[in-house]
Amino acid sequence: MTAEPTGRRAGSAAEGDAAWFRRHLLDDLLPRWLRAVDCPSGLFMPQLDRAWQPKERSHATLVSQSRLIYNFATGFRLTDDERYRLAVQRGADALLAHFSADEPGVWSWSVDESGSILDERRSAYGHAFVVFGLAHAFAATGDERYRARARATAHALRTRFRDAHGGLIPTLERDGSDVGATRSQNPVMHFFEALLALGHEGADEESLRHAAELAEWVIGELVLPDGILPELYSDDWQPLGEAQGGRTDIGHQFEWAYLLSRAVEVGALSDAGTPAPWVGGGKGEGGLPIALGRAMIENGLRLGYDTASGGIWSPATPDGRILHRAKGWWEQCEAARALHRYATRHGDTECDGPLAATIALCRDRFVDGEHGGWFMRIEPDGTVPSTDKGNEWKVDYHVVGLCLEMGW
Repeated sequence: MTAEPTGRRAGSAAEGDAAWFRRHLLDDLLPRWLRAVDCPSGLFMPQLDRAWQPKERSHATLVSQSRLIYNFATGFRLTDDERYRLAVQRGADALLAHFSADEPGVWSWSVDESGSILDERRSAYGHAFVVFGLAHAFAATGDERYRARARATAHALRTRFRDAHGGLIPTLERDGSDVGATRSQNPVMHFFEALLALGHEGADEESLRHAAELAEWVIGELVLPDGILPELYSDDWQPLGEAQGGRTDIGHQFEWAYLLSRAVEVGALSDAGTPAPWVGGGKGEGGLPIALGRAMIENGLRLGYDTASGGIWSPATPDGRILHRAKGWWEQCEAARALHRYATRHGDTECDGPLAATIALCRDRFVDGEHGGWFMRIEPDGTVPSTDKGNEWKVDYHVVGLCLEMGW
């Protein structure tokens, strides 16, 4: 049985667009991933060429394994197709068997096709996705082991990875020492996302409280007065300047906007109180989280939106200059998802035009009409530098999220 879409709300995409995204997810994207990577071992090797054939050298990371678990859990939730549930179970069991370190909630970064460890370092970003993937695995299977390990991993992130300033250390050596990687908001954002998933999919109220605490830290310590969230920081969480490699990732402004709205929806954040004076903070309905999300969308459009052709350029310098006018698949997905959500749930009709243009760009330029799936990047001259359908970073988790927002 295929899940029926919820009622379309005023200002939502045309029903034709919604139907297209439902077909795209259930008839194209998820079946192709299932055929390409599901196997008895449960180790999902994501390196795929344009025709979805495995590439010569393959490995799996915490991120690719966990994101594909989420993809297949979504497929099971929407279709009740047992093949997706079995893929979730095999993938989650392989994660536990091959990536797990000696300590509860601690994981190595990558394994080869045989399950042997390739990189033992501990990645905060990867651990966040373990929480995310196992929360969805629990929801799909009811296997309590997955929820327990997700909780243990969240605890490890709050303790082993937490630095003296309240942020996350990006990468640890096996012995727990800091490798010295530049601080970034990105693992923090995905830990927030993972806590929302564990709280909602895993029925874990404590995780929702931890998500609220993390959001409070980000809003209080990292967000600038104009609503911009810089990407990279010094060890004491001061934004890096351009000379030090500092930047604003436009796609992450939209991604945070979506997550703030999602946090209100699942009860992690309250949308009460007086909005702070961010850009757009006094416009429309909603309290502080939605006001900040609205400001992030406005900043993303102001800095990175292509008014001529639709879509998002990224990243930008700290003073707002676009560094490279290429368009990546994930930035388009996050922009369209946030634009649709704020148009439909929060009454921001000014999102409608950029949303329509960005959806058109995705369907016309990013979707591979011959072999299915999405290309990763379009250069300023219109060329596609790589036609591969998968790698350790691209398993279409962003596309799945967009399809869910647009189609259901």
